[in-house]
Amino acid sequence: MGMSGRICYAAGGIIGAYLGVSSLLAGRFTTTNRVAIADTPDTVGLPFQEVNFLSSIDRERISGWIIPAQSDWSSIERNSPWIVMVHGHSTNRADVAIGALGIMKDLAALGYSILAFDLRGCGESGGSSGSSGLFEQRDLLGALDYLGRRGVSYQNIGVLGFALGGAVALLACAIPGRATAVVADGSFADLQMMQGLKADRGRWLLSFLAPGIRLMGRILYGIDVAAISPARAVMGSRTPTLLIHGDRDTIIPVSHARLIAKTGVHQTPSLWIVPGVGHMQAYNRYPREYTSRVSAFFRANLST
Repeated sequence: MGMSGRICYAAGGIIGAYLGVSSLLAGRFTTTNRVAIADTPDTVGLPFQEVNFLSSIDRERISGWIIPAQSDWSSIERNSPWIVMVHGHSTNRADVAIGALGIMKDLAALGYSILAFDLRGCGESGGSSGSSGLFEQRDLLGALDYLGRRGVSYQNIGVLGFALGGAVALLACAIPGRATAVVADGSFADLQMMQGLKADRGRWLLSFLAPGIRLMGRILYGIDVAAISPARAVMGSRTPTLLIHGDRDTIIPVSHARLIAKTGVHQTPSLWIVPGVGHMQAYNRYPREYTSRVSAFFRANLST
């Protein structure tokens, strides 16, 4: 083999290794763990109905619960204000870690009907993989479409999302006519920023691999990492937004919330930075204040 052949062979090996490592890292964007639902709303004394609907576009089967306001099924027929709850990464609609059932109980007692559902690849919904917020938007849009078919106006719908669910809500509801208000608890501002933070000491290596990760994410999984940017979505959004973030969050630093809050052009997102609180622990630490702030925000922005 001549010199030029050896150079081509070496270059091919380097490129192959680069793309191979990039492919492995891109695969992390699709990883999700299915956690079984341990408790249902009747655990906290709430009546509920099991529902199933299809996600928007790709028609994935999504499972959820409907909980009537003030335990009164007739309230749904009166078109009470609705809150759609979206859980975080690798958990489910009854996420114990954030006190999901307690949040449902408190908000239902204040007059909000609730639709809580499992994202694809989680809980009891269909699918075997996630997409770090890109295709999960279709699950939320499917939930909003489902309420629309029940006769609920988008002007009566607010969305409460946690971490990944908060990012999904900010992304999906930036377009008018989907929901009237969004509360995002512990959301990241930009997925590429998150990957840089997780890399920590190897951040330089991630920067080197970033183009390959983005390329292989698109080729292998149809995921454009750069498109998963709640901060950029909020920049063009007119949907009223409340951001909640603990200042002791070591998983998604509070700087993400501050960045999202600064990007608004058509509206300035409200920001509640909760002192002494870790990742999505605001409700567990301050349940009354949490419920009061969230309820007041939705009451000020929803039509009923």
